[in-house]
Amino acid sequence: MNPKLLVLKLGGSILRGPEHLEAAAAEVARQRATGARIVVVISTFQGRMDALERTARALVAGAEANPVEVALLLATGETESAAAFLLALRRVGLAVDVMEPARVGPTCTGYALDASPVALDIAAFHAAFGHAPVLVLPRWVGRTTDGHTVVPDRGGSHLTALFVAHSLAATRCVLYRDVGVLFERDPAVDLHRSRHPRRLALESFADTLDLVRDGVGIVQAKAVLFAQQRGWSLEIAALSGSTGTFAGQGPTVFACASGATGETGETANE
Repeated sequence: MNPKLLVLKLGGSILRGPEHLEAAAAEVARQRATGARIVVVISTFQGRMDALERTARALVAGAEANPVEVALLLATGETESAAAFLLALRRVGLAVDVMEPARVGPTCTGYALDASPVALDIAAFHAAFGHAPVLVLPRWVGRTTDGHTVVPDRGGSHLTALFVAHSLAATRCVLYRDVGVLFERDPAVDLHRSRHPRRLALESFADTLDLVRDGVGIVQAKAVLFAQQRGWSLEIAALSGSTGTFAGQGPTVFACASGATGETGETANE
């Protein structure tokens, strides 16, 4: 592993609009201050994908849309957020570059609106790191071997971040969320129980998948499966830098009231 390479994922729950870029840029600058090189995987601003999908439906007027053409339209959302974040990162004094699809090669396979990454031009990333220690990558506005633009399904930035982290042998992969922690149950639908759901410090892959299947969409199931198959841990965190939740081989451990973890934590089977 490269001890100074981080992959940070920023999605719509963090980037609700351009006005939220400053806080996200400050977090990247904080991580950069440790000396790490950084790849930021960025998705669209919150609600932007929905707006682009409505535009596509309106333009085809009830006809069956060509998924490749729809993907081309949806990809503009990532281009917008990546370009805007580039400006925000430069404003805080960081040397940064954007890894556009043409620079990372034909990298995806599958349905145009639910594509999966299969290859990464590692040399292109290392070349870019030669002049910019921070690289911004659209969540995965990828291309097929015949040059068509494709995009992942909703939540695809989770899988993209883990794929990039694995390919580049990064030290950490952090998925930033507005709620930077996992709970044993969804607090939003748990209001009438006598005991509030406990915060998870460590969660096994199996328990994470069970949580996702129960409808808690804080992390994509395909991303969890990818990490599990390759023995990679992932981290859910907030921009505040506070301790979040790690998902890995397990066992699942609940956080103590003080926020401490480890031997003083409570395992799930206790």
